[in-house]
Amino acid sequence: MILSPFAPRLARMAALAALAALAAAAPAMAQQPTAPAEVRPANDVAVGDTTRSLLDIQRSGSQAGPQQPLTGDQAALGYARYMRSFTHPLPEFFSTISTGSPLRGGAGSQPMNGQ
Repeated sequence: MILSPFAPRLARMAALAALAALAAAAPAMAQQPTAPAEVRPANDVAVGDTTRSLLDIQRSGSQAGPQQPLTGDQAALGYARYMRSFTHPLPEFFSTISTGSPLRGGAGSQPMNGQ
């Protein structure tokens, strides 16, 4: 293969031509219109409205079923069970007033009797 004395010069000119083509294309690429950002439709129901309406229904009793009577025997058994619960000492691991989470406003981290 015979190399021309002009080969390095031609290679340099080809490289410069490639760079010039890239430089000329850069502004054209930057000016291309971009697709608009995806717009999500607004939520028709405000957050919490469903829960509030369900709680209103429960509070008003408008959709409640018929009242279920509690017989005297059932009431007596329930009260006796409630009273028996006071005859057992509290286990050692129940050292707090409430077992509710302190993160939700419960008293789970409050010691009982200052302990």
